[in-house]
Amino acid sequence: MAAIDIQTIQQFVSVPVSVAIQSSEGEQAQFVKKTIEKIEWCPEHTHIRIYFDHFNFFAIPASSETLLTDRQWSAFDAEGQLFYLIRKESVNHD
Repeated sequence: MAAIDIQTIQQFVSVPVSVAIQSSEGEQAQFVKKTIEKIEWCPEHTHIRIYFDHFNFFAIPASSETLLTDRQWSAFDAEGQLFYLIRKESVNHD
């Protein structure tokens, strides 16, 4: 796992994704389909903000460890014991 690098997450902006926040103790939240509008640091640089529109976002602590695969980005916040997951959705071309 690596530290947060906003550049690695940019591939998830403006494409259909599913997002979830899950507990490390096995509490499984459902994935929700969204489109990420932008990703930026909060003013204090303690969190990154992942925006779904001009107002709604979730914040991930900068101290989180991340993992990137071809279809998914995940971050683990050790203090909060939470996993933040962003997964690319399959696009069907009929």
